[in-house]
Amino acid sequence: MEGLSAGKGTQLLELIELQNIQVIVPTPTYTPVPYFDLSNSIRAISQDLLTDCQLIKEQYAVARQGNKLFTVLIFRVELNW
Repeated sequence: MEGLSAGKGTQLLELIELQNIQVIVPTPTYTPVPYFDLSNSIRAISQDLLTDCQLIKEQYAVARQGNKLFTVLIFRVELNW
C-alpha cells in the first residue's frame, strides 16, 4: 500500500494548502510550528540527505480540525553508476 488513506474527518491537502491551517496560540511552554513551514523543512532536509533519490510523490492530510498532520514522502533511488 502506498500513500495516505483518508478516514472519517481526515482531509487530504496539497502542500500549498497547508498555509491555510491556523496555528494555535503559543503558550509559555509550547511554540507551535506552522505545518507549511514544517513540511517544507522536512522536504528540504530529506532531499539534501537523500542525494541519490528523487522525490516522486508527496501527500499531506490533516485530521481533528487541523490539529494533526500526516505526511508521506515517497522517493525513488536513482543510481548513477
